[in-house]
Amino acid sequence: MRLPGIVLPRLSLRCLLLIAGAIGLAPLSALDIARLNHAKDIALDRAERDMAELAHVVAARHAEVIQSSYGLLNVLSSVPAVRKASAGCSEILSDLKAAHESMTNLLVIDANGQGICGTGDPTTFNISGRQYFQEMQRTRSFTVSNVMVGQRSKRELVAAAMPLLDEAGNVERALAMGIDLAWLKQLAAQTAAIHGASIYIVDRGGAPIYASSFRTPVRDLSGFYRELPKIAAGTLLTEKPLGEATVFAVERLADIGVTVAVGVSRAVVFAPIERAFWADLLLLIAVALGSFGVTVIFVELGVSRGLRRIHQAARAMAAGNLHERAKVPPSVREVENLASSFNTMVTQLEGLAYHDRLTGLGNRRLLERYLANATRTRVAGPFAVLAIDLDEFKPVNDAFGHRAGDEVLAEVAERLTANATEADLVVRLGGDEFIVVLHESRADSARIADRLRDAVARPYLVDNAEVNIGCCIGLAFVEPGSAIPGPVEMLDRADEALYEAKRGGRSRVVVMASDTDDVLWPASGAMFGSQAT
Repeated sequence: MRLPGIVLPRLSLRCLLLIAGAIGLAPLSALDIARLNHAKDIALDRAERDMAELAHVVAARHAEVIQSSYGLLNVLSSVPAVRKASAGCSEILSDLKAAHESMTNLLVIDANGQGICGTGDPTTFNISGRQYFQEMQRTRSFTVSNVMVGQRSKRELVAAAMPLLDEAGNVERALAMGIDLAWLKQLAAQTAAIHGASIYIVDRGGAPIYASSFRTPVRDLSGFYRELPKIAAGTLLTEKPLGEATVFAVERLADIGVTVAVGVSRAVVFAPIERAFWADLLLLIAVALGSFGVTVIFVELGVSRGLRRIHQAARAMAAGNLHERAKVPPSVREVENLASSFNTMVTQLEGLAYHDRLTGLGNRRLLERYLANATRTRVAGPFAVLAIDLDEFKPVNDAFGHRAGDEVLAEVAERLTANATEADLVVRLGGDEFIVVLHESRADSARIADRLRDAVARPYLVDNAEVNIGCCIGLAFVEPGSAIPGPVEMLDRADEALYEAKRGGRSRVVVMASDTDDVLWPASGAMFGSQAT
């Protein structure tokens, strides 16, 4: 009777499971392995059908988009103002483009490929050298291009063209339309998320358009991409690109030269079956050991695993990592409730640590963490920091009290947030100082700064009285591809630009580079004064 109390405490739960498995699996494995192999064969057949269906969904959606584009251009070809490129043509086409998010442009072009009317500036649009335009002229029929990259959007798209023939059957004009392939990526991403599949989309030359792998590939994918356009449509088993046996279905969108491959690892296909296999085996072991032994083992495992995760999360939080959460696997309710309470507490602490109580914006600690992370890499695009300081705010506190001043600060924060939708981060440093971080070009950043200055300058209603304050903005900018300076230096640059702005008067915006000491320009200088470059 004393044996369990003497022996069991000396063994970990892992050791107990190992011993139980060794005892139970040996005589029962032969029976279950035969059943397991049969179930795997059935699951593999089902996976092949599922992958083929998923690839077909992408192809069917593409056919629907192309057919819809054909129908739209066909209808437009019968509109006199469009067919003749007469007055009102551009308005009709611009209104139609605005109603279709997937449409990048819509124009009427002459027989030489030069834009006549349509969206944007038609005169800058010339497709005479495009293969699909030449094919349209040759066949005098609706044509679709291969995948291209938009000059302005830098996103993948295809173009469709429909000829407008004269009475002699010659191409007099044509309708041209750009179709954004964002839907293709969205559909592929949704499919990957729902089914846990790996999806690869490449163009005719094997260049990747979209790739989403359920597992991290262990091999270079470039060779696999080049081979995809050569693979006949259908289902195949391959060890590329995941480095393990994978069920792939290939579908080809021939008219635009795109190949879609949807695959799932055999390990993923077999995982539920193997889990069921081990569950059955553990159930047999449980019967052999008895209900009491099963209850003890599973209760201990459930509680131990949950508490271990909570303990690890607590140690991480004690070390200063407030992002850590206790991710408890399915276990007893009390452990899950404890983990939930712990996570709630950490979330509240994180909010207090990184956010300003008055405005709800991020605080200095959040800004420093953000800038510290940014300085570890070279930015892929432009980077700007706007330092904002309110003008004539102290008289508000003096005249109406600090409560009214807090209300004004809260409204300033709301205006900054509402008018800086492009911002990565909006922060209140303290008092009447704010910081806005952007990934926009120099000119766009200056325009956003002007917009923020104008938003702050609108009157405020304080105790039924209108109050006018303003702000000065200093903008430090980093060119695309350049290393971002350290957080202190970046803020110093923005403060230096802010000092230049405030020295020149109220409601000024000054832009300064982050890699020099030169003031580049004051925004809106004609209205608020000038600054030597």
